[in-house]
Amino acid sequence: MRRQVDAQIRSGVRALLCLGSMGMAQMHIAEVREQAIRVTLDEAAGRIPVLAGCGDCRTSRTLQYVRVAERYHPDAIVLITPYFPKLTNEELFDYFTSIATATSIPIYLYDIPFYTNRPLSASLIGKLAARNKNIVGVKASGEFATLRECIQYFWENPNFSVLSGHSQFLDTALMMGADGIVDGLFALAPKIGVDLYDAARRGDFDGALEAQRRPPAAKQTTLQKSWNRPAGKSRSVNQA
Repeated sequence: MRRQVDAQIRSGVRALLCLGSMGMAQMHIAEVREQAIRVTLDEAAGRIPVLAGCGDCRTSRTLQYVRVAERYHPDAIVLITPYFPKLTNEELFDYFTSIATATSIPIYLYDIPFYTNRPLSASLIGKLAARNKNIVGVKASGEFATLRECIQYFWENPNFSVLSGHSQFLDTALMMGADGIVDGLFALAPKIGVDLYDAARRGDFDGALEAQRRPPAAKQTTLQKSWNRPAGKSRSVNQA
């Protein structure tokens, strides 16, 4: 794992997300989750920001993970939508607010309804950010329309970051005004993500499109061999 963290940083990535969806956080026992955060932050050693995934489907357990993360001082924590109960917008507002008021660490919301079966709307994200000053960003991996709405909603708010996790449309997201891109498969080929981001930021959209068309050769193999076999995928993460 240390080699992976160092390789990512040397490739030029701007930040790291530890225990995101591709990290299979929900499949790890608490001790492994803590080890992942500790090792990532220790190896990063302040070279780039590190975000730590702490979400769960239960408030008390999420708070336990937040407390663990606080020991190692990540730059932010990331919270997914609770993925078992079907909560209303009011219940989601209360859930995220209860976590936000219990910590001073900056928080990124993670909208990934493919796994949680519960999307976050741009209006709810806006209300949460207005109520909780330490909710400072969102990783939007659901409906592309939600990403667009979030970009428009926070266009004049320099203190809120909108990140895209839309693998097939990362170049488009940056052209629309997204602040950054996050794709777990860049763990295999981080230079593609770096080239895509850098090209878009300097206005070279042809270069961004070219990078978007360069998915790693291992991408399809990875999906075919492990996407539906999470136990094997979890072992590969632990052995990284």
